[in-house]
Amino acid sequence: MRRNLFRAVCATLFVGTTATAVCAASKADSVTACSIAAWTTDKDPNGLNVRAAAGTDAAVVATLPPPVETEGHSFGAEVSITGSKDGWFRIEKAVREDYVGDQKTKVLFEGEGWVTGRFLSLTVNAIDLRRDPSISAPVVTRLIGQDAEGVGAGPDSFAIERLEACEGNWVKIKGTFLGSEFNGWTTGTCSNQVTTCP
Repeated sequence: MRRNLFRAVCATLFVGTTATAVCAASKADSVTACSIAAWTTDKDPNGLNVRAAAGTDAAVVATLPPPVETEGHSFGAEVSITGSKDGWFRIEKAVREDYVGDQKTKVLFEGEGWVTGRFLSLTVNAIDLRRDPSISAPVVTRLIGQDAEGVGAGPDSFAIERLEACEGNWVKIKGTFLGSEFNGWTTGTCSNQVTTCP
């Protein structure tokens, strides 16, 4: 609704302004604001590129190191996300948490940058995966059941392939649950890599 209204305003303004100004405004409007956190999964030893804008053609402003392998576990950099656009996520900070030692949190990046959702993950807590970012939206699937061996599985068993978008405190995820692929919206997610959040 908000985007349709914005397009109508642009069309009206087009009469008295240049096409360049209208296109620039439209491009900026396509960023959806949100407030979530996630961690990085890119194992490339060169690190995950943080770019100046959403897209592979934007300048690289920083790189985030690959996940650290410690005592059989993998821990990625944790990022604070403030918006999304076309499968890219705007971040304002990235840190390294020491989950197995006693080192202080290390700040890896501060400012504004963009990372692809292909290399982001988080923990899912809500049972219902929904079609839209609303508690009243239809349920895509319920993340509860049993695997082939009869072991119970819940939301934290959802294997995330990528993050697709975010809005408010909602995030659209794609991945598999009990062998089937799903994508949909969830809220109440967690960026702690060793336990679920309350």
